Amino acid sequence: MGGWGVAGRGEIKTGTALEAMREAGRVVARALAAAREAAAVGVPPSEPDEVARAVPAGAGVRPGRRPARPYARPCDAAGRPPGRAPPNVRHADRC
Repeated sequence: MGGWGVAGRGEIKTGTALEAMREAGRVVARALAAAREAAAVGVPPSEPDEVARAVPAGAGVRPGRRPARPYARPCDAAGRPPGRAPPNVRHADRC
């Protein structure tokens, strides 16, 4: 499929796979450049994000799965941020 084999040897890619990877890199580079241009002091962070998401869509790329909560903090089983509070303090709004 892809990635690393059991013995730690990389998979040899075909020319078609390499070209697909190059094109994906070009689309990402255009999205990052568009986000960089849209970012400015006073501009809400959601605006460059929206601009960057529009670039792959315009290139005909199907979006991947987005996390339900971007920038979510990791929490332990009790719903607390790791290493932050004793068990009797509730942090449901932060996890």
